[in-house]
Amino acid sequence: MSEEAINIISELMTSNPTITALAIVSSNDQVLWQTPSWNIQGSRIISAWMNREPSVVVQGVKYSTFQAEPEKFIAKNMSGYGYVVATPLTNELFLVAYVTPEGDPKAAFVDLYNAAIRIRKVI
Repeated sequence: MSEEAINIISELMTSNPTITALAIVSSNDQVLWQTPSWNIQGSRIISAWMNREPSVVVQGVKYSTFQAEPEKFIAKNMSGYGYVVATPLTNELFLVAYVTPEGDPKAAFVDLYNAAIRIRKVI
């Protein structure tokens, strides 16, 4: 992962402190980069997103899918454990984030999407 991309991710997490974990994953389940606090299987999230599945399990926690559109994935844990949001970087790479229960998933998505635009230019 380029230093520029890591700097963009760092800026994102600083500007939106409700985004506490991030990963860049491929559709074939490779994790190219992730924050130390997160250990995810990207293919589960990508599959749930692309197949518009009603839910996805991330690190043993179930999240219900709220939006699954080509540029946007938002899922919420109904027990109050937060959100998973994602957006594509390329056709094969995706930026996935965990948003705390106090966070606004739509605002977090906007921040994530804007960071993805910048990351696309440096990967």
